Amino acid sequence: MRHIQAVSPSLQRSPSPSIRVPRPAQAVVRIALTRHDRDAQLATLLRSPLASHLVEARPTRRAIHLSLVTAPDDMRALLDLLMATLDEATIGTITRSLPAAPAASSIRREH
Repeated sequence: MRHIQAVSPSLQRSPSPSIRVPRPAQAVVRIALTRHDRDAQLATLLRSPLASHLVEARPTRRAIHLSLVTAPDDMRALLDLLMATLDEATIGTITRSLPAAPAASSIRREH
């Protein structure tokens, strides 16, 4: 039988202060590839500069649902590139998330 040994307090690591880096605002475009050649459309998208924006691909029986992420200021360029790359796609919701406020526990107060 193995015995569990206690770690001496001098060897324990003290928790380092948590530093939170604020996430930048993001815009998300959800599209659906619904044509009969949607696999070829997806392959075209993956060979294009749009591939760097792809964060989710979810195949269903009748479509491939994709989520693309970009900075809000780059949304127009992303949509232009999307229309130039794919000859047909259904553009769904376009959402924008704001950067999260720092959590109260991560704010240190100086006395």
